[in-house]
Amino acid sequence: MKLNGEQKAAVTYDKGPLLVSAGPGSGKTRVIAERVKFLIEKKKLKQTQILCLTFGNAGAEAMRTRLENMKVDTTDLQISTYHSFCNGILRD
Repeated sequence: MKLNGEQKAAVTYDKGPLLVSAGPGSGKTRVIAERVKFLIEKKKLKQTQILCLTFGNAGAEAMRTRLENMKVDTTDLQISTYHSFCNGILRD
């Protein structure tokens, strides 16, 4: 998959949590999907150690679909909207 320098830096960043913020059509979903794959395959993180948050349901579903197309098992991966995730915290 083609990534520019900034995207590749975001995918391989390994100094802690990372926020990816950019305009529409800039490749955020691709970068986050590649990063999740990188963290699972190269850094050996468990799916339960990764949280992907987005603003809308369509974005969350697009992320899950993109990861599944990349042959990443999403069974235990938490992909959610900010609203849904925070609502779950408040309910617990």
